[in-house]
Amino acid sequence: PAIAVNRWNKFFFDALQSKDQRLLLLGISLFLALALTSSMTSVALLQMRMRFQLRWREWLTRTLVRRWMERRRFYQLSVLRLVDNPEARIAEDGRIAIELFVDFATGVTNALLMAASFVSVLWFIGGSLTLWGVTVPGYLVIAVVFYSACTSYGMLLLGGPLVSRVEAKAVAEADFRFELSHTRENAETIALIGGDDAERERLCTRFDQVALRWVAVIGRQARMLFLSSGNNVLAPVIPLMLGAPKYLAGDISLGDLMQAAAAFIQVQLALNWLADNSMRLADWFASARRVAALDLFFDNLDKLAIGAEAKMIDLAFSDDGALHLCGLS
Repeated sequence: PAIAVNRWNKFFFDALQSKDQRLLLLGISLFLALALTSSMTSVALLQMRMRFQLRWREWLTRTLVRRWMERRRFYQLSVLRLVDNPEARIAEDGRIAIELFVDFATGVTNALLMAASFVSVLWFIGGSLTLWGVTVPGYLVIAVVFYSACTSYGMLLLGGPLVSRVEAKAVAEADFRFELSHTRENAETIALIGGDDAERERLCTRFDQVALRWVAVIGRQARMLFLSSGNNVLAPVIPLMLGAPKYLAGDISLGDLMQAAAAFIQVQLALNWLADNSMRLADWFASARRVAALDLFFDNLDKLAIGAEAKMIDLAFSDDGALHLCGLS
């Protein structure tokens, strides 16, 4: 549909330039048909993507729950407390890891297809440009690649530490949720010993850590937004400026100019897709690592249990009928 809409731009603006009312009406009819086709295609792709996410998450959840419940690992984790909030890792982090990964896979595939398709449009429509006796073939393609490389490099410099900052924030959020759950589970004990003030102070300290890590993320996002906002203003104008000399010289029509401008924007968006989605990429990376760490800890827990079998408590009847605790630690 995107390629068809791009070709429609040429048809419509050429009809507008020639002031042909019949072609304008035909263009409007074609656009309505394209809108309907695009809507149907989008709905079909949405159904496929979300159903695939659901099936994959169902498999992952069942696998993690089975491993959590096997060999009473859920009880061992509650005693050892070496992994924070396993239920949130299974439910929330598992969902984010699956959903964002599928979104990234489809997004990257779509970006590659869009870039390949619209680069050919730019190459053939833009043609070559002669400056000071030097002919530059496919100058619009060179321009969009150079422009996208500059913006992507700028986003990399400004948002490079974002992944680690988002991961640290996710860990702090999970720790805070764990402490809240711990307080709820031990509400009776806290109330009996009068530990309300101490517990409140401990929870506030945990949230202070969340706030500090949020501030670090906000700072990085602000820098990236500064660059992306400027890019949103410049990107639609640059192809018009580059194509204006050829249009004024009569080498291309108004439709060609608008089609090339639309193709330029599509290629630029495709090439900058990863940079534009860096925040979501950081969220996925953090959640995926937490799920992987939980799965790895299940294996390590089994190894610890196997190594401790020789030190298990042995229950037996005493000869004198009394209770004896021998070598118990």
